[in-house]
Amino acid sequence: MFTRGWRPWLVLFLLGCLFYLPGITRLPPTDRDEARFAQASRQMLESGNFVDIRFQNRPRYKKPIGIYWLQAASVKVFGDPEDPKIWPYRIPSFLGALLSVLITFYLGRRFFGPRAGFLSALLLGSSVLLHVEATLATTDGFLLLTITAMMTMLGIIYVEGRSLNAASWGFWLFCGMGVLLKGPVPLLVAFLTVAVLCLSDRSLNLVRRLHPLRGVILFFIVVFPWFWAIHKTTGGMFIRKAITGDLLPKLLGGHESHGAPPGLYLALISVLFWPGILILIGALKKGWRSKGNRAVRFLLAWAIPTWLAFELIPTKLPHYILPVFPAISILAGFYLEGMTPAHGEKTGFISTLSRWIFIAVTAGICLGGLTLGVYFNHRPSIAAVVMLIAGGGLVWLVISSRKRSWSHTVIAICLISGSLIVMPVFTFVLPSVKGIWLSREVFKTLESSAGDSRPILASVGYHEPSLVFLLGTQTRIDSLGEAIKDMEGRKITHVLVSEDEREILTREAEKRGIKLRFIKRIRGFNYSKGRWMNLSLYWIRG
Repeated sequence: MFTRGWRPWLVLFLLGCLFYLPGITRLPPTDRDEARFAQASRQMLESGNFVDIRFQNRPRYKKPIGIYWLQAASVKVFGDPEDPKIWPYRIPSFLGALLSVLITFYLGRRFFGPRAGFLSALLLGSSVLLHVEATLATTDGFLLLTITAMMTMLGIIYVEGRSLNAASWGFWLFCGMGVLLKGPVPLLVAFLTVAVLCLSDRSLNLVRRLHPLRGVILFFIVVFPWFWAIHKTTGGMFIRKAITGDLLPKLLGGHESHGAPPGLYLALISVLFWPGILILIGALKKGWRSKGNRAVRFLLAWAIPTWLAFELIPTKLPHYILPVFPAISILAGFYLEGMTPAHGEKTGFISTLSRWIFIAVTAGICLGGLTLGVYFNHRPSIAAVVMLIAGGGLVWLVISSRKRSWSHTVIAICLISGSLIVMPVFTFVLPSVKGIWLSREVFKTLESSAGDSRPILASVGYHEPSLVFLLGTQTRIDSLGEAIKDMEGRKITHVLVSEDEREILTREAEKRGIKLRFIKRIRGFNYSKGRWMNLSLYWIRG
């Protein structure tokens, strides 16, 4: 197997490009977080203000500056702020995911050998959740890179049992970078891991080897300048809003209707870590039995406390659990490394349960892609049919796996699932679904009707940020009264109105002598609100 020298690095790099790059170029801007991040990054380039964070004229004081700087730099290199293409804003997420896979290979190889490292990286790279975060222009793809790098430094120090200057400096550097991306999340992961390891070893040697005094100085050198700048710029408003309006509500209750009881991630892991769920249960069992091994103990201390912490926090979103994925992937690689080639003896309850869970999730993903096309397009897409055939191949591999090398079977499963099932979802299935991309339809309609002129749109009743990203910062998200004032003042050229308010708007326009020319009625499913909408687009005649 190609696990030595430069070949595994090249193979993993090429697979990452195959898995993630097609989706970032094909998938339209999604609501709501991705479009907000991308639009705020665009406005930094437009305004030249790289300290304050804004979505149109409203402050966006939830996450620190890191992802906005990365996206702005990416657009400066690969795109143009005036261009409505989303893919340059997704490049940091892609790079974060790809580099996380490569670092996972490095750590797995260092702990358990080249084959285990390669399998670990492949399991992480093909997982559903990492595909999602590599594709979207949000924080979590690059956050995973900083956490994986930080924990790699910590793991090397712990497992080798000695002070390593480069590793300790790297730990604090990547921790600070992670805080600039998503506030306290890297601190939580690091603190829980270090605390559990110190308790299990009944020693503070690990803390001493991290050189906390000089490390904290480096940490503050990384994070303090921007936090001080935003504090001065906003009069302390950013920190107050970030804590009282975002962090504390998530810790105290289900923020923004995302509350769920403990156990949600346990229920979702079979989908989020698919196809690795096939061996995850066995890997965790073996890991617990092997916790006398320092490398295994480190991985368990990384994965379990962080997982439990996110289970206990009332606000839950699927991507919160992503920071534990490198740890469980390496545990899975360790599990596979110790298995016999035939795998014939692995026919107990855990193996049987894992197979059936894997088959059920495979069927759900493949049939889900087929159903989307039938429901929205009245026919399945070719990509969905390919997914279904590939899913059948996976089921056959799992059922017949006792007849061949289990490691080779897992490699085949990861390659098929990543390239023929998950990648096509973002590259072909979702982009081709008619009716769920309302903002894209509005953009295309305006582009064809406005010609070379630059339309300025007011939207009433449809307030999704993807519309602002596609049409530009000048787009107005108005109430009915604001839209009427904008029409009277000739501040806009077009108006988009939902069916609920269309009659009132047209009547008020007629009263004021404003001439509207109907362009198109657009019907679609607003997935952010979970309901169908009818939108009417009008041109305001001069």
